[in-house]
Amino acid sequence: MPVKRTGRCLLILYGFLPCWEAVHSRMAAAEPEPRLASLVKQLGAETPRERELAGEELLAAGTSARGLLQKAARHSDPEIRLRAETLLGQLRVRALWSPSLVSYQSTRDSATPILASLTLQSGNHLTRNLGAAAKGEEPLAVDFARVSYWQAVDQVCARSGLLLRAPYAPREPGQVVELGTARIPPTAYAGPFRMQLHKAVRNFNERHDLREGRTQLTHTFELELQTIWEDRFQLTAYRNSPMLIEAVTDTGDKLALAQAANQSWSVTGTRAKEIFARLALTPPPAKAAKLDRLRLKWEFAAADELRSVTFENLQSGGNLRRDGLELTVQSLQPRGEGRHELVLLVSRDTALPEPPEILQHEYRAEVFDARGRPFTMRQESQLLTDQGVQLRINISPAVGSGQTADSRPESLSLHYSDFHSNQMLEIEFRDVPLPQARPE
Repeated sequence: MPVKRTGRCLLILYGFLPCWEAVHSRMAAAEPEPRLASLVKQLGAETPRERELAGEELLAAGTSARGLLQKAARHSDPEIRLRAETLLGQLRVRALWSPSLVSYQSTRDSATPILASLTLQSGNHLTRNLGAAAKGEEPLAVDFARVSYWQAVDQVCARSGLLLRAPYAPREPGQVVELGTARIPPTAYAGPFRMQLHKAVRNFNERHDLREGRTQLTHTFELELQTIWEDRFQLTAYRNSPMLIEAVTDTGDKLALAQAANQSWSVTGTRAKEIFARLALTPPPAKAAKLDRLRLKWEFAAADELRSVTFENLQSGGNLRRDGLELTVQSLQPRGEGRHELVLLVSRDTALPEPPEILQHEYRAEVFDARGRPFTMRQESQLLTDQGVQLRINISPAVGSGQTADSRPESLSLHYSDFHSNQMLEIEFRDVPLPQARPE
């Protein structure tokens, strides 16, 4: 696999997305298809300004223009074709990093039907545990008109005495709703993410050197940040620490980073549902009771558009090329008692994502016998090499499937993401309480 790197498109989403959605709604209502068709034709206009204006309007029209742009991407005019492809890519990025918008109006419904509707509209999942099943049934007056999913869920939970938490079972989708009396911590929303500040920790340390008779006093302060995201969003990596834009106390003091932000990447598995980060700041003054505002920037990486390719007649040396992907069977060896080890090499005609280690967690394989029965995956590892990603898979006959020790792998389905994107999100918290107790 040739090592190429894409230029990252950084877009500040906080405060932008609601505006974008409002523009999108107005444009969708105001722009009938003849107008959009005219704009597509204008992508090939003589002057650059006309072409740019047409692109801006088509981008504002959002999903309403996607069908026409897909047709334009096959246009005979290379200028129209190239601009249509660029606009489709921009729409794809915006759709990936935008929040799901939900609506609900009622004065009589309880939390249960409201939350059920919000999850259905957005494609997310919420599971109510047994303790919460009998609560939260008081009628609520809600009026959500295309608000972000997390904002709507948080409002319903706050008014019903409910809390969200990640499920204990890694394979369980979504979040769990349960009873809770805890205060709602400072919360921020950015695209498909919901961030909360869970802890503000101030430490005082006194160290006395008995030999030299010297005392050293230290005072540190840090914040702990929890982040969750929507089910349809596939987070692949994140910078280990957010970057600080500003932190201002109610006394007007400005805090700085106590140490440089760790900008290395952490790669998430496909089952990750939450991440935590810590932000070390210079300690606020004793008289400060809260942070009036805390603004951060945090870079994330995500994947979209799951694709599948099927490889028939598995045998060592076999090769398949399709849609810019090359799959090579480097070896297929029996290991006794019906077990087999399969080694694959996957290479792509695309630039490596940032970070490239994402690819080591991206591919998922299913192996079948001649009758289409899946084998049990006993072990799978992925290694990033100069040629591509090497998958080493160990399989055995599935219990109860009718497979025997003589069953042989005959076909393979490989699932992978066709689209990667990085975004720098801007996050803003308001009125963050500060710890004020001091040691005697």
